[in-house]
Amino acid sequence: MMSCVRWLGRGILLFCLLFVPHGVLAAGVQPEDFMMRGVAIGATESDVRSAFGAPDYDLDGRRWGIPLKTFTFPGAFEITLNRRTHCVVEMKTTSRDYVARAGVRYGATSYYLKKIYGKAERRYMEGRAYYVYENPHATHIRLLLETDVESGSLLSTCITALPLTKEEADAWQLEEDGQELPAEESLTNLLAPQPDIDTSALPEQPEVRLGGLTN
Repeated sequence: MMSCVRWLGRGILLFCLLFVPHGVLAAGVQPEDFMMRGVAIGATESDVRSAFGAPDYDLDGRRWGIPLKTFTFPGAFEITLNRRTHCVVEMKTTSRDYVARAGVRYGATSYYLKKIYGKAERRYMEGRAYYVYENPHATHIRLLLETDVESGSLLSTCITALPLTKEEADAWQLEEDGQELPAEESLTNLLAPQPDIDTSALPEQPEVRLGGLTN
């Protein structure tokens, strides 16, 4: 009887290893979830072009007072760089062909998203619904999964180091000791590239919204 139990246990483990997609066994975000085609927050324009090719066009804008440049690449990819640091601060795609870890792609159900990334409450921003996940190693870097308001299926994937609201941007303008700094200075210092974490600075009007640049 005991040998049968051992055999059954080994059989279940073997089935999981062979047939369950990588990353499904343990729900929760992983470092690769905060990268897109191998590009991470803090990467250079050269890194971006190596991964995505030549952009179709680019557009300048500002958010939270810091200048940005957003490149649009073939296949529905938008990569935003801080024009001061020339580093990536946001990456977004609405591509139906883009496949993230564990087979997550356009149309994935809310159930599957939570199964892979863990539980999260849906947040509503600018009339859109998102599951928001923080990078445990750099909490100002977030993974935003836009979902259909009714069906809950995945519509877009965004990795960002930018504040999501004005209130959040105001909070990020505080120095560690609690004293306020000029907006541009404090936000730049907060998200400037650091030796142990690849991040960059932060962005205002005309605004760059989650869906792209606005006039």
